[in-house]
Amino acid sequence: MPRPYSNDLRRKVVDTVRSGVSRRQAAGLFKVSVSFVIKLLQRVQATGDVSPAQFGGYKVSPLVAHEADLRCWVAERSEITIAELQVLLSDRGTRTSPAALARFLAKLGLTRKKRRQEPPSKRAKTSPRPARHGSAGSAG
Repeated sequence: MPRPYSNDLRRKVVDTVRSGVSRRQAAGLFKVSVSFVIKLLQRVQATGDVSPAQFGGYKVSPLVAHEADLRCWVAERSEITIAELQVLLSDRGTRTSPAALARFLAKLGLTRKKRRQEPPSKRAKTSPRPARHGSAGSAG
């Protein structure tokens, strides 16, 4: 991911434009885009500072408010699935994706299966065996 331009370059661009050079010429002189120069000058006019806005950061999960409920539900039913937890949360007004819910549960140390585990079949094969090379079923 690209990084913001340095404050030193930003100050030089602003000083150059303030000295009378056009925005387009300043962009060519410093090998930056015209839109960068325009937006930089708008930022300086609005805030008085050349520093970029916050880049990246930590986003707080809306599931933090439901941590106690999630721990309780998992403790009550150890086989509960992520989809079932998702339904319980949506009943309380919190919509979330299965991936976000799985990440949050992993942070809590509570991992869930994607679906209920079913006992293996005693009668039928659960997966076909691959054909062997040169077997009677192959053409050739």
